Amino acid sequence: MKRIPYLFFIAFLLLTGCRDRYDLPLRDNDISLLVVEGALVVGGPTGITLSRNAKLTDAVKFKPELNAQVSVEDRTGGRFPLQQMGNGLYVHAQLPMVAGQEYRLHIRTTNNKEYLSDYVTAKQTPEIDSVSWKFEREGVEIYANTHDATNNSLYYKWDYDETWEIRSYFPASYRWTGGTTIVYAGLYNYICWKYDRSKTILLGSTAHLQSDVVSEAPLTFIPPGAERLGVRYSILVRQQA
Repeated sequence: MKRIPYLFFIAFLLLTGCRDRYDLPLRDNDISLLVVEGALVVGGPTGITLSRNAKLTDAVKFKPELNAQVSVEDRTGGRFPLQQMGNGLYVHAQLPMVAGQEYRLHIRTTNNKEYLSDYVTAKQTPEIDSVSWKFEREGVEIYANTHDATNNSLYYKWDYDETWEIRSYFPASYRWTGGTTIVYAGLYNYICWKYDRSKTILLGSTAHLQSDVVSEAPLTFIPPGAERLGVRYSILVRQQA
């Protein structure tokens, strides 16, 4: 009986605890730093996104870096410029990179500042062996499986696109086309498709393993009763090494 007031006092402290506002201390030169996102892809399209960082309190969170000169360089003096597509995106349909050779990224912004990455060795990404799934936690967990027979990849990154079919509970037999015109819409106008893409960074490593084999790297979990599994579902997975 003597312990009850002590336990009650602890519970009271937990229930009455509060959170204080924390303002991250930032220097003036910590704002408007250049942010570089993307990867150089061997044998496929390359996309690099340039932007400037912003304060958490700023109304505009994404500030694209426009009109920069972006190129990929090799050690022999070769230079391959990327084309600006807008909104901070710079692309090349297929860089003439060779696996095993070294390349770097070269950026010159409109304020005449230059940025050079370190030279890195280009790697050929191995193919995905399979995309599998299991019933987990009353839902469906989707996995990626891959391997590199040369044991050179070691580090992997995945992203994906999802597409699934949905069906309206109340199909409409007619469709409004503007003005006073209404036309017959057919029998199958209740079928629609939805699309989404990965929103998290999905990474995997085999550096601590004897073989460069990735088995069941989790990609996404679909909870029970989710709309995505109501009719038909498809996932397109991309892999980079």
